[in-house]
Amino acid sequence: MAYDGRMRCFFLIAMLGGCAPEVEPSAACEAYVTCLGARDLARDRNTDVERFVAGGACWGSHEAAEFCTGACERGLDWLREAEADTLPTECSP
Repeated sequence: MAYDGRMRCFFLIAMLGGCAPEVEPSAACEAYVTCLGARDLARDRNTDVERFVAGGACWGSHEAAEFCTGACERGLDWLREAEADTLPTECSP
């Protein structure tokens, strides 16, 4: 049968849990999400952080997780510098 090799491959992938492993959110992104949530609550804003929370786009692969962790680290650094006088305590290092 012509599909025999492809079918075995399909079943092997399905048995191993699919394509990309889900990665746990980094501490930097958890801190960033917490900080933005507290800041938004105090300022009546709603920042879109869905990509950074568990199950978000950042945690579908190790490469994406590394990229997002760097973004969260830089975002926290920027917030702490640019808004140092007005950030809630949840944003403290």
